[in-house]
Parts: sequence; structure tokens; C-alpha cells
Amino acid sequence: MSVERLPADLASVADLGALNERVRSGAATLDWSAVVSAPREPLVGLLAGLDLVDDADALGFDTIPDALIPAVQAVLSGTAFPEAAPRV
Repeated sequence: MSVERLPADLASVADLGALNERVRSGAATLDWSAVVSAPREPLVGLLAGLDLVDDADALGFDTIPDALIPAVQAVLSGTAFPEAAPRV
């Protein structure tokens, strides 16, 4: 399994669908430690089909900056997304 270090701005990831598939298949784990901006659309694309509990290790939950956790949880649970794009 490879570790995929996400960029500072999640919107700059070229193919979120392919990365999502790698995470869902167990081929990749995410490292969020450099992420400072996570708009809703890229988060939805990256996290589609993933579960906070079942996929916590593959999601790299321990590397998600505290300021981004509410947005990630909102996307994974289908609840209201914070109005402003989360920034660290």
C-alpha cells in the first residue's frame, strides 16, 4: 500500500476519481498533513463511497488537520458542509 501525500489545496489534485478508487481498493492511504484548503467538490470526489469508521486507516484520519475534520466528517456522513471552504 502506498501513502498518497495530498497537496496544500485539495482542488489541485488532477484525478480525484482515480485516487478515490485506489483508496477504496486498499492500494493507497491518504496523508492530509500538508492540506490547508479543502473545498466541498474535491472532498466529495475524494471521499465518495468511503466510510469514516470502516475506512479510517485508509483515509489517514490521524493526519487530517483539526480545522478540516468537520468538513471531512460532513462529507462522509452526508450532513451539512461548513459554509466557507475549510482552511487551516
